[in-house]
Amino acid sequence: MIYLTPAAIGYLTQFILAAAITLYLARRLPRSTQQTQTALLAAFFAATTVYVLLLFYDVALPPTQRLPAVYLLNPVIGFILIFLLQFAYHFPRLDPREKWAARIALALSILYTLWEIQFAVFRFSELATGHVYYRGGDLDNALAAGFLAVPLVFIRQAVYADNRRVNWVRKLWQPHGQDAQAARGFALVFVLTLLMGLVNLYRAMVILPTSFYQLSLSVGILLALFAFAAVYLNYSRETTSFMVKLAGVMLITLLTIVGAVGGVITPVYADQYRQPLSDRQTLRFAPNSTGGYDVTRVPVRFDSDLGREVVMPTQVEINSVPLNFDFSFFGRTSQTVYVTNLGAVTIGQPLAQRDVQYGSGTTPAIFALATFLAPGVNVFAKAQGEQLTITWFRVPTFFQRSAVFTFQVVLDKSGVFEITYDGLPADLRHLPDEDPYESVWFVGAVPGESNHPPQQVDFNDVPLSGDAAGLVQDYYLDFRRYLHQLLAPLAYLVLVSVLITAGFPWLLHISLVQPLNALLNGVQQVNAGNRAISMPIRSRDEIGFLTESFNGMIAQLHDLVTNLETRVSERTRDLSVLYDIAAIAGRAQNLETLLNESLARTMAALRCEMGAIVLVDEKKDAAEPTRLRIVASRGFPLDLPLEREMTTSNGSLLAILGEHRQPLLISDLSTDARVPAAMRTLGARALLLAPLQAEGQVIGAIGLLRDVGQGFQVEEVALHATVSDQIGIAVETHGLRQVAQQSALREERQRLARDLHDSVTQSLYGVVTLAEGGQAQLEAGKLTQTSPTFARIGETARQAVREMRLFIHQLRPDVLQDEGLVRALRLRLAAVEGRSDVRAHLLADETIQVPLPLTSALYRIAQEALNNSLRHSRAQSVTVNLRREGDLVVLEIVDDGCGFDEATMRQGGLGLSSMRELAAEIGAEFQIQSAPGAGTTVRVTVEGKA
Repeated sequence: MIYLTPAAIGYLTQFILAAAITLYLARRLPRSTQQTQTALLAAFFAATTVYVLLLFYDVALPPTQRLPAVYLLNPVIGFILIFLLQFAYHFPRLDPREKWAARIALALSILYTLWEIQFAVFRFSELATGHVYYRGGDLDNALAAGFLAVPLVFIRQAVYADNRRVNWVRKLWQPHGQDAQAARGFALVFVLTLLMGLVNLYRAMVILPTSFYQLSLSVGILLALFAFAAVYLNYSRETTSFMVKLAGVMLITLLTIVGAVGGVITPVYADQYRQPLSDRQTLRFAPNSTGGYDVTRVPVRFDSDLGREVVMPTQVEINSVPLNFDFSFFGRTSQTVYVTNLGAVTIGQPLAQRDVQYGSGTTPAIFALATFLAPGVNVFAKAQGEQLTITWFRVPTFFQRSAVFTFQVVLDKSGVFEITYDGLPADLRHLPDEDPYESVWFVGAVPGESNHPPQQVDFNDVPLSGDAAGLVQDYYLDFRRYLHQLLAPLAYLVLVSVLITAGFPWLLHISLVQPLNALLNGVQQVNAGNRAISMPIRSRDEIGFLTESFNGMIAQLHDLVTNLETRVSERTRDLSVLYDIAAIAGRAQNLETLLNESLARTMAALRCEMGAIVLVDEKKDAAEPTRLRIVASRGFPLDLPLEREMTTSNGSLLAILGEHRQPLLISDLSTDARVPAAMRTLGARALLLAPLQAEGQVIGAIGLLRDVGQGFQVEEVALHATVSDQIGIAVETHGLRQVAQQSALREERQRLARDLHDSVTQSLYGVVTLAEGGQAQLEAGKLTQTSPTFARIGETARQAVREMRLFIHQLRPDVLQDEGLVRALRLRLAAVEGRSDVRAHLLADETIQVPLPLTSALYRIAQEALNNSLRHSRAQSVTVNLRREGDLVVLEIVDDGCGFDEATMRQGGLGLSSMRELAAEIGAEFQIQSAPGAGTTVRVTVEGKA
């Protein structure tokens, strides 16, 4: 089963490119004038194609299935080296001075390839027994030396190809001749190949992470293949067609884009993956009758007494731990276990880590957490009675040092063992192209028989029962399946890109190049001044549409050049009449004025002598018939009884307009039975009607008349329809404005009624009550008690007068905009407080400049504070102070009234909430100071530069 990764997508693109180059070179080989070079290069690309395919299987297959592809990689590299070295020696031709060097290079590269083949055979034979063998570093050094020789040979060939008698450095810096330039180009291409060889070497030494190795190899091979082929095609003496070059560039572009997309989106997708291994759990493995284990989840048991630390040698990262009892594991008994930094406990023998890649290895082992942990750190063992506890305590992984693990394995004499997790990282990341060891690989128990792979299970679905083959949960494979869901459609897209590229050049020439050349010829003729040209339309596709548009554009250009002034005049007229009607709607005071002026402007624009606007009257009763009313008319005889014959019955003109809601043109009204009889007496005239619509309903119509000989053009009908829509909107807006005015007037009346009831009425009611009480005191002869009563009557009456003057002042037009803030405050104090026996003072500079946005809010705050003082404080004097303090504007209202307790007014009241809201709107600081019997001070401070 293939599981795609970003590297697999990259290798797939490289395989397609290498295969395409191989097929192209093989196709050119029979007619090539340089058959030896072309044959060697085709063989090189064929071997490279196989090599890239093996790389694809290396990264796309699971660990066990990928090993055959890995073993075949280096023999194929040997063949690549053979063909590449020979091509280098034979390009541009085999120099006689290099004949023996070429033969020696051929012999050495063949020997290397044979050695790699025999070593691959050995590795396959060992793999059959479950053992995995790595290649030695000396072989990688030999391979690097072989590839290092390639650019050196190309450099020598470039020097030999330049016949000038100059220094060899100058020949390389400024090569002379096509052969020397091409040889130097190949040498530069193989600098990139050398860099990839170094990356491979460092990866084998575990210096570079696998993800970086896969990314560099994926991009590097693609670039090297493209550059190598490009250098050869530019040098080759055979002609390479433009379409082939275009197809090559298109293929490279598509493959690069697809590979880049896979590399960009996969890390984001991988970051969303969450490891299904649960923390804070204990899995219990108990032997069963089938030779395997039954797995259950038991309450978490983590022994915090870790015991002694196990010294892990830094070279092998494995150490033995003796048992006090015989421990049976898959039918084998041992008194020694081995602890490894792979998160495993092996029974009876050390773990062969390399073999784990093939069927989980050849060593009986309990894999508590198969991942590459940092060596020699925090591993503990505790033997107690008939149990042995192995603990990895806060151990980081080798590749992600921030990921720290704590887990424990407990072995019991009964053969039962438990795995406890008590500290797994929450942010453990999987990298898209990582090796299994670089993150959590798998968990489980295996008997060490690689020919019988263990059963794949999900430990979240316990209880489970396994047989003698063992059972594991492969988290690495789960992650690969997760990535495959994203990348599988991308692989199909790569294949589709190949099909598109294969047929694109031919299709492009037939369907695009030829028609565009014909169209280009037409453009050149137009540039020469021939505006009467018309290009033939050969197909009904985009090019045909473009040709048709070109013909239409040329016709319109000819028409515009001929009739430009007339059209500009007509468009100006249209815009002018619409603007004038909008202006009329804005200034008209009533509906009749609006419609009469709009009709006059429309008739003038369309040059008509007669016209009228009719509206549907509102029905007071649903049973009443619908009536029409002429609201505006011009040019009709005064004695013409039009209104009596207008109706909305079926078949009438207004009914037709209401049904279709489109302009209606009657070429001769004298012969049309739908026209009212009185209108037919006007003689042979053309009638143009358009509906007036408001709120989706037809509310009337506007009609214009002309002599039959003149008629109405299409542009005039369109303008009339637009004007009728504009008038309809104006009528609707006028109605809404009237409704809003009536609503506002009604709300203002209700507000005044409430305020009069709450203030003046209450005061008058108090006067009546006190007067009745004083009368009762007089009748009872209690003259000494009447004086306070009459004093209260006077005070209440004066308060009522103050309230009444306050209302009268509020009913006056707003003087704030006309007079300014200082003048408005002065008028307020004179009109209200000055006539209410309150000493009012305004301390303000007449020339003070207050920004306009602050003026309204400050005036309303002052007004509310003065109203509160007048109504509630019984103040004898009040002072308003408006001044500047630097860039600040300060407004203070101070009275000597009764004051109030600030603690009782924290929730608002006396208009305090509205004043605070007004201050907050302009970003002002609002303060109020008051105490019973000490008056009140309201202070507002706001920043306002003049």
